[in-house]
Amino acid sequence: CDAARITACTGIKVTESNTPHGGMVVDGTVTTYEFMAPYFAVNDEKADTLAVFEDGAIAVAQRGKSIYAATPNVPSALLRSIAERSGAFVYSQSNRVYTYPTEHYVGVYNATENTATIHLPTDGIYRDLIENGTYECQNGKLCLPPKPIRAYLLVKE
Repeated sequence: CDAARITACTGIKVTESNTPHGGMVVDGTVTTYEFMAPYFAVNDEKADTLAVFEDGAIAVAQRGKSIYAATPNVPSALLRSIAERSGAFVYSQSNRVYTYPTEHYVGVYNATENTATIHLPTDGIYRDLIENGTYECQNGKLCLPPKPIRAYLLVKE
């Protein structure tokens, strides 16, 4: 892969170097990546910056409907922000509460030791098919207390 091909595919001007830019900074948190040269960065004054590297180079940018990330992985907080900007419904604001929505169910895995709060498009009573408990969603929020089995499979009653 080279900068000219990336630019041609994304419409976002990208530069290439042999010097790393450091970790990606999103909301004051640095995420480091282990990869080898070449290193890429955005160099496009018409693109909106979404994240930078520690050296100030642009790591992630958007131009029109195209988004380019100069790293193979993007932090959860940034992915969530991109989804919200595009108008997608976001089920979890936590980096460690994972949701798996389908047409009929919402799977949840709480990788924390705390109560998980998720957002649902419809208020009402939801049954956990794993342990048969019920939970109420009010004003689009549903709270799931910690339990030994950290997984939930929720269906609206």
